[in-house]
Amino acid sequence: MFIEPTRLPAVRFAHTYSAERYENRFEPSRETVEVSFVSEGTLTMTQNGAAYTAKKGDILCIPHDLPTEIRADGCHSHHTVCAAVDWRESPDGLLLPPLTKDAPGAEEIRTRIDAFIFRPYLYENAPVRAAADFLAILCKIDELARASLMPVPEGSLLSFRAKKYIHANLRRPIRQAEVAAYLGVTPQYLCHVFRASEGETLMRYVNRAKLRLVRSLMENEHLPLCEAARLCGFQDADYASHLYRRLFGTTITGRRSSRSDGAKKP
Repeated sequence: MFIEPTRLPAVRFAHTYSAERYENRFEPSRETVEVSFVSEGTLTMTQNGAAYTAKKGDILCIPHDLPTEIRADGCHSHHTVCAAVDWRESPDGLLLPPLTKDAPGAEEIRTRIDAFIFRPYLYENAPVRAAADFLAILCKIDELARASLMPVPEGSLLSFRAKKYIHANLRRPIRQAEVAAYLGVTPQYLCHVFRASEGETLMRYVNRAKLRLVRSLMENEHLPLCEAARLCGFQDADYASHLYRRLFGTTITGRRSSRSDGAKKP
């Protein structure tokens, strides 16, 4: 993710947390960014269908722009600093991967997080200094990420931005022309680069993402198919059910097949 802060961050809290088991869920908010490191055990973050497991010394960067689940199935401890950050996506912004593995340079991030925790006056009484120190954490994450990655192809970046827009608007109808207009390109160009980057058409990706959300609403919020489908922009529940079977090879109301959704794109 590339983000450009549009105003100084305001640090909300900093703490350590230890538990035998841990589970937390964040609802989408474009005004919150957390940075945590694991000091003992492991911690797994699931966001946008992808899971990232952080071990001792690893760092998680969590912009709350997508539904996010955090869990630990065993004894663990993590250190966190959380800030309110207004930001926009920009290819010239900071590159903030969800997971930064322990490596030379990561110690500086951990030290800065602990400074917030053990010297709370940094953000309680000196907000400007706190903002600068939090931005320094993000900048160091960006530095480590850029040192380990090859340049991002233009098509991959465009597809990334398209997927972000899609997941932010899953609960209403989405058209390819609408996504293209948002990105400032023609629908034909978007279709070409998205398929080349993702291996499927944009609308197929949209439908698969929507149907996963329908299934999640049915399983986790116990909504009937007709209501879950309506909340995801499908006017016809029968069509949603038929489309799910065609894309995933099983019924939306039955047990999932043994094949993982992400193992092979239908």
